[in-house]
Amino acid sequence: MNQPLLLLVALVALPVVLLMTTAGCKKFEASAPDTYAVMIGKTPRLRGYWRLNEGQDATVASDSSSLAMHGVYKNSTSGNILFSQPGALVPAGEKADTAPEFIPNGYGYVDISDTAGRTSPPEFSIECWFKLKQPQPGTEILLGCYGLNSAGQMTAGYHIELDRVPDGSTELVKITGRLNPDIVLEASLGEAPLHEGWHHVVLTHEVADGGTTRLYVDASDGTPSVSVAGRRYVPNSKEAHPLRLAAGLGSPDPPRPANYFYRGLLDEVALYNVALFDDQVKEHFNHRL
Repeated sequence: MNQPLLLLVALVALPVVLLMTTAGCKKFEASAPDTYAVMIGKTPRLRGYWRLNEGQDATVASDSSSLAMHGVYKNSTSGNILFSQPGALVPAGEKADTAPEFIPNGYGYVDISDTAGRTSPPEFSIECWFKLKQPQPGTEILLGCYGLNSAGQMTAGYHIELDRVPDGSTELVKITGRLNPDIVLEASLGEAPLHEGWHHVVLTHEVADGGTTRLYVDASDGTPSVSVAGRRYVPNSKEAHPLRLAAGLGSPDPPRPANYFYRGLLDEVALYNVALFDDQVKEHFNHRL
């Protein structure tokens, strides 16, 4: 058989081959990307996830993780907390995301009690989104799980605090990750308007190599803002000192149940019993955008 005839036979058979290979095939459809909440839920060693999307006058801050360590809103019915405010998440699949606003001069906060030591493990990561509101000088505690001695000094655990310092007509905001009592990591949100809008903060501690603590603030590339190596922290084992959101533990003199109240919005608090990798922090920050 000569070459022209072979070519003709091949061309005639081609539609048959294509029909056989495509028969029964369905059109490929890419699956939708995970929402932020699904992504957090899939993160290994998640130990608590408080979305803080409850409605007005809520009393329970639900934990979306499998451990169900539900928290309690304190003073939520006294006008100290405004619920159902626009939250941090912006993708199309999360349009209904809401967050509570802890109002200036208010006394609202959240307590998450745990008798099994799960809120202050030897190795941990804790992250959240926050949005500052009314400028006002002073120190505010964003969240923490720590213990105090009789003099009110931190002896165990961790917390993240904000310091607002007026600088002429602007406001400087410093964010500090503090672990008992001598591990201190400081970063800056800069002057207004740089610190306006939603911010992502992650505090991690790993026990390998003598202990390393990292503080990430808006880490779009996964790079820590600051880190401290060679020190291990003491986990908070006191049942009386819960994981607290939007306030500090209070003081014995004068006696008060809480202090250093946070003024602003708080959203998507997640706790893990492992130090997140830089790439995970990067993914969590960028997944919201």
